[in-house]
Amino acid sequence: MSHITRRSILQGAAAAGVAGGTLLDMARAFAQESPWKPEAGATLNVLRWKRFVQAEDDAFMKMVDAYQKAFNVKVNISNESFDDMQPKASVAANTGTGPDLVWGLHSTPQLFPEKCLPVQDVADYLGKKYGGWFPAAEAYGKSGGKWIAIPVAVNGGYINYRISSINKAGFKEIPKDTAGFLELCKALKKNGTPSGFALGHASGDANAWIHWLLWSHNAWLVDKDDKIVFFPIDLLDDLTNGLVLGGVPADVQVVVAGQDLVTEGDVVHPVAADPELIKKLIGEVAGTN
Repeated sequence: MSHITRRSILQGAAAAGVAGGTLLDMARAFAQESPWKPEAGATLNVLRWKRFVQAEDDAFMKMVDAYQKAFNVKVNISNESFDDMQPKASVAANTGTGPDLVWGLHSTPQLFPEKCLPVQDVADYLGKKYGGWFPAAEAYGKSGGKWIAIPVAVNGGYINYRISSINKAGFKEIPKDTAGFLELCKALKKNGTPSGFALGHASGDANAWIHWLLWSHNAWLVDKDDKIVFFPIDLLDDLTNGLVLGGVPADVQVVVAGQDLVTEGDVVHPVAADPELIKKLIGEVAGTN
């Protein structure tokens, strides 16, 4: 299995779409080789979260259009807000009505595994074609040793940092231990460029960015038998490091494409990530696991 890094993804992003033909060509090629053939007159109802970036939605709908033409299947897309996805999926699972396919978030299928259709054949096909599954993907996609969902993507809590800010704080790179990382965060705060995001209860970044802190102290949400073993807020309140790193300074700054450093209250003006901007960011921004 190939080792993919954030940097290699950024470097390859500028060239994406220039090889391999059109989406429709690829969809038709897959339709020919696909082991699954849709029923005549089939319709697929898909539930996904509302877009955050218009370009992503445009690209997604182009893929949907190519699929419809290649497989002769009508696809209806329903969009819900990020926080409404889980309750909407739960209602559909328990009533047996609504979407046929849910592009869910995190561990949503594990909330109602008995309601999910088995997708072992799809998982086996993809695993064989692309070199197998990472253990984390299997943990999320399986229940009781059987595939109930197909993992689509992993976007971990990856640290991005301004190299000049790290150097100004007296560090050449992000420390690889929590004690050293805490010292770096103290130095960054002292210099007026503190680390961190807002800590909240909303889905996604509001709390996922701090999961690493729990894991680094050998904390788990569930055990190997899927039993909930603790609620993360209980441990976070007891961790001195967590309170320091989880605090949100009023003058917190973040890196934004198209702007240098912005602070709370500033208006963010995102720009399209064209090849030149990607190349520029590769040189200015570094990352660490």
